[in-house]
Amino acid sequence: MKMKKVLAALLAAGCLLTGLAGCSVTTSKPLSMDVTQALEDYAEENLRFAEEQMDGSGVNLEITVDGNSLIYTYTNETQMDNSDGSVTSQLDAAAESNADSFQSVVDQIAQDINQQDIQLKVVYLNADGTELGSYSYSSAD
Repeated sequence: MKMKKVLAALLAAGCLLTGLAGCSVTTSKPLSMDVTQALEDYAEENLRFAEEQMDGSGVNLEITVDGNSLIYTYTNETQMDNSDGSVTSQLDAAAESNADSFQSVVDQIAQDINQQDIQLKVVYLNADGTELGSYSYSSAD
């Protein structure tokens, strides 16, 4: 039963970001701004509260920027047994069913920061740091 609660928290955490793009307060950045700096500014202005919202959920969220990629890393506080791949399978299914929402998020972020080539990466880690799933989305051309 505990695994189901933790998995539900992981999936809910992934869904959290789908609502964040609509909450942004960033005004469009000039095209001349470096994409990395634009993403860092966007994350600082709009997304840091998401890390705090995850407190007490059983999942830690870290938001980082690497080049043109905004990376959401969710780390489960409790080790999950994924020896049969069931956790990864459930995360894969959830990522697939929410792909349109994730795509909308990355497209909205690209529009908000006035950049065309943005990557959104969502990574789920087990408590020991092993990867349970990783999903990438690119802004529309």
